Parts: sequence; structure tokens; C-alpha cells
Amino acid sequence: MNVVEQWRTRARQLRAEYWSCTGCDAMSVVRRERCSVCECDMHLQIAQLPRQMKVVAYSHDYSTLERSDHSAQPAVSVLVEFANGRMFPMLLCEGDSELAPQLVGHVVSPALRRLFQPGPTDPITYGIKAVADLDARETLFRNQKPVER
Repeated sequence: MNVVEQWRTRARQLRAEYWSCTGCDAMSVVRRERCSVCECDMHLQIAQLPRQMKVVAYSHDYSTLERSDHSAQPAVSVLVEFANGRMFPMLLCEGDSELAPQLVGHVVSPALRRLFQPGPTDPITYGIKAVADLDARETLFRNQKPVER
């Protein structure tokens, strides 16, 4: 991959645009020759993530999400479901990480957030993460039991 392609890929990811299969609408972070779902030739179609997605599962351990570098980072990830029934893994925003078990069944939205805590001299990298929407947060905070001191 050349430098120009790297910048174009980065710009698409910051706009929450990913590769999509024209046969089954499955989305992929990385460019593929064959779809991992229906195994047809994956034509290059770019699609944007939906504004609202339902959380169906979460992981609170090291996550190796489909990325170009396949790096493992200590982060909470969620499996979201689109309106068409397709699933997609996403990192969960750090602010919502404690709510991950309660977010299952609630709606999240894609948002631009800092990916990982950089070192003192490292550049800050941004990417798309799942963020609980206001209705989900209101419902979850309303149902929380008060902490006794």
C-alpha cells in the first residue's frame, strides 16, 4: 500500500466509511478480494456506518478487531447489529466502558474518539468508536441503584 492509499483509507475510516460487499451488504474495515460472509467477489463499494446500531454483545478483555495492523489493545469492544441484520465489531468509547454489560440491547452511534492513550511523545490517533446514545444513557442511569457510603 502506498502513502496516498494509506491517507485515503485513513480519511474514509474517520468519516465512518468502510468497504461493503455488493452481494450481501457485509461491511469490512480492510479491503478484501472475497467477502468473508457470502464468499463472492467483493466489489469495491464504500458504505457509511448507520447512525444507530444495537449492541448485541460485548467483550471487556483484549480486543483484536479487524484492522490493517491486527494489533491487540486493552479495550472494551462491542458487537453491533445494523437494521439489515448484519453484525460489525467496534471499539466502545472509554466513557461508556463501565456500562458495557448494561448496553446490550441498547442503541449506540459511531463517533470520532481517541483510539488509545498515547505516550508522552506519541501522536494522538483518532478513529471511530461506538458511543451510547442519550436515550440509552438516560435509561441506564435512571435504573442505577444509589451507592451507599
